[in-house]
Amino acid sequence: MSARRDRGSELRALRLEAARWVLRLEAPESDRRGRCDGVSREEAFLVWLEKSPAHVRAFLESYETDRRVRAAARAVWRAHNKNGLRAGGRSRSGD
Repeated sequence: MSARRDRGSELRALRLEAARWVLRLEAPESDRRGRCDGVSREEAFLVWLEKSPAHVRAFLESYETDRRVRAAARAVWRAHNKNGLRAGGRSRSGD
């Protein structure tokens, strides 16, 4: 059971790291966190990605999740705007 728990912890840590890469790569170029140990953000990402196929899978899963969440958020935003609602749930007429 301990080995299974350890594997689960490793997988969660890898997924978290992959999600952080998704966010880091989408950050503006001027973001100070863009450089890692003197190499560019993209170079550091490629080094991380090449460590194992598990890194590639975790990144692709995180990227796809991010894409789907953003698409759902846009759909909700459009639906609210279409129904005459502004941010905060108030109608445009001030109700």
